[in-house]
Amino acid sequence: MPRTASRSVLLLLTVAIWGMGCQSARVISKDESGGVISIPANTDAWPFRYRSKANELLAQHCPEGYVIEREEEVITGQRTIVEQDEQNRTQQISKRTSLSMGNTTTTETTSDVTEWRIHYRKKTAEDDRESSVHAASLEIEEGSGTGVEGADSSDVTEN
Repeated sequence: MPRTASRSVLLLLTVAIWGMGCQSARVISKDESGGVISIPANTDAWPFRYRSKANELLAQHCPEGYVIEREEEVITGQRTIVEQDEQNRTQQISKRTSLSMGNTTTTETTSDVTEWRIHYRKKTAEDDRESSVHAASLEIEEGSGTGVEGADSSDVTEN
């Protein structure tokens, strides 16, 4: 690869990585009952920590807690990358004459641009009651074992 082409590729990669780093969690919509938060990708990997930043926004809007209704990947646009590779040859025919031949190859790649959206609502007293009832029912199931009072697992037979 020619030196200027490698510099161009390096510059393109640097700009792409820098651009990805500038993106973060953002609020798409918000009202008194909930909202939608967007992050570039559903990851919490270093150095971006998108999920942690989204959780910070959720906690700011819902200090008493929140319920995530759904999460989804959404296509927000398309990105097209065009690469050109030029190959030129010059052949000396005589002292005063040379012949230049060239070939240019163009490659175009289009891909979807996506983001991860988190739809949430503020936690209500009803959510707390449902949580308590669910936790209590799990405790009853765990404590009873077989569900047959006074029986242990050796007393229960299956047909």
